[in-house]
Amino acid sequence: VVAVLGDVGRSPRMMFHAESLVGTGSFDSVTMLGYSGERLIASLQGILDGEEGVKSSPSPARTAFEAVRFKPSSVPVLLLRLRFLRPLAYVWKVLTSGATFLWHLLTLCKEEGRSNGSDAPSSPSPGTTLLLVQLPPALPTLPSLLLLLPALAVGSLLRGLGRRRRRRLAVVLDWHNLGHTLTPGGRVVRAIAYAIERSCAYLLERAVPTLFPNATVEHLTVTQAMADYIQNKYGLGRRRKNITVLYDRPGEAFRPFMPHGQDAKEWMTESAAWGEVHELMSRLESEKGGMLSFAGCRERYETWLSTREGGRNSQNETVLPQTMLTEVVSAKTGSGIRGRPRRPAIVLSSTSWTPDEDFGILLDALVDLDRLIEEKFGDGLGLLEENKNGNTQAVSMPYIICVVTGKGPMKTQFERRMVESVLPGLRNVSIATPWLEPEDYPKLVGCADIGVSLHTSSSGIDLPMKVLDMFGCNVPVAAIAFPCLHELITEGGNGVTFQTASQLADRLYELLVVENDGGSARHVGNKNLDKLREGAGGVGCWKENWDCHAAPVVQRACEEY
Repeated sequence: VVAVLGDVGRSPRMMFHAESLVGTGSFDSVTMLGYSGERLIASLQGILDGEEGVKSSPSPARTAFEAVRFKPSSVPVLLLRLRFLRPLAYVWKVLTSGATFLWHLLTLCKEEGRSNGSDAPSSPSPGTTLLLVQLPPALPTLPSLLLLLPALAVGSLLRGLGRRRRRRLAVVLDWHNLGHTLTPGGRVVRAIAYAIERSCAYLLERAVPTLFPNATVEHLTVTQAMADYIQNKYGLGRRRKNITVLYDRPGEAFRPFMPHGQDAKEWMTESAAWGEVHELMSRLESEKGGMLSFAGCRERYETWLSTREGGRNSQNETVLPQTMLTEVVSAKTGSGIRGRPRRPAIVLSSTSWTPDEDFGILLDALVDLDRLIEEKFGDGLGLLEENKNGNTQAVSMPYIICVVTGKGPMKTQFERRMVESVLPGLRNVSIATPWLEPEDYPKLVGCADIGVSLHTSSSGIDLPMKVLDMFGCNVPVAAIAFPCLHELITEGGNGVTFQTASQLADRLYELLVVENDGGSARHVGNKNLDKLREGAGGVGCWKENWDCHAAPVVQRACEEY
């Protein structure tokens, strides 16, 4: 059972866990438990939809997969309207969601665990139940697990399993962050949440082997800093080394998607990848809420788009309707799709629109960046300019389109400020806030020139998964600095860091501006950006990382007592 007290469709790490567990072929079934909401990743959703889905290991057994999803508990309106009752609203939410979560866990775990009958060493023993649980939220997840254990122990005794066939229980806690740092309220409330989280985690580690002598608890963390914290502050992992660092890695869908070479000939070479890029951008540019839904530079973009539409280029090729990144070219030798020699830079950021990401910094940085461009190139900057002879010529700085994708509570506030006070003053920078389907998001990441991460971490010891997604596509990242970021980003190696809006604007300017080089057809980017792009590649994929670090943890947790 892979459990998340949240929308499982918005927890990529846990979906990757489920995908890996299904792929091992060591379990009869894998069940994802969590809130209903977004669709799962394609491989898991394919199984639910009756398609092929995840390919298992060489084991002949077939692992079944199912998703048990339920609606989050609602809070009475009265508790939300009256300010002095809001603390009770949080308590209500914890109690009701905890009870629902516990009920579903009991339902899934009440039947005796099963194995697939394989003789492979990695196969769990009969009667094994593996619980892989995401933290946070620590409340009510940890208390629910503490209540689950005695219930399962009593159930085993009542069914007469006893010594004849003891239930094997393996609990793996996957620490993504510290729950108490996300608790709403002041210092007192967070201090109470910290005490409960620490006590429950410690008791759980002691209770599992007490109630189930042949059971164990293992811990996975996203950073070394978090592993050190739960060991030193919570007292976990002191008796036995049961804390393993499992860094996030991009899924297989995140791969280099679009050529980013500086050489114009390389850029304009036709390839199969351009067809995918063209289809994606055509759809995003035409859909409501797509790439240009809030583009302050739309009028200039359309003017730029029409300058070569239906005309002929210097190679006497007919250029057909195009997107901001691609063009369809028809010549005597045939027609094809290729990259535009002069195109806008794509700056990409994704977010859940929560308070721990201050996107006001990004808006201020884009205003500063627009000002820097105008100071350098003047008022007439555009992707194409008309010279004295009436012909169009390239300029060194193209449009910059900043794409911020995601859903969340603060998105409306961001868009309101963007439309009212930011977009009207921009001349060279455009902003779009589309919502992308899961299958489109990796493709758009692969089209980006640079990513931006504003994740500051409530605890200071977790890392943003979206940065790994960008690295999987060889996209370097500009990230706001916080204590353990060095475990992920090397300054000048695979990304850059900043602390203020003006610093972010300077970083983007340094990496996206190409100084005038005599009118040669170079696209967005410079040597500094190319160096970072090389460093961003080679992070490996989730499967390799999971097989190396998480698979031994699961095997150790499930092996015979």
